[in-house]
Amino acid sequence: MAPMIPAVMPTSNDQSSATAANVRVTGKPFAMIDCFCILNDDTIRRYIELGCEVKGLGRGHIKRIKDSVHKGN
Repeated sequence: MAPMIPAVMPTSNDQSSATAANVRVTGKPFAMIDCFCILNDDTIRRYIELGCEVKGLGRGHIKRIKDSVHKGN
């Protein structure tokens, strides 16, 4: 089983830097599972831009965010 790595939880002021810090801690992109709808759309978009896979319960619009990132929007 893969080790559990505690995430750096972003505040409203530093979401992008905390997101990038999480990827730096692991050393490579990872899967982020948002079971409690904690991540906002901008944070989800940043994880996807950094190469991470993002899944969320009740978050059907994540696919639209992924598609827009891959199209370069």
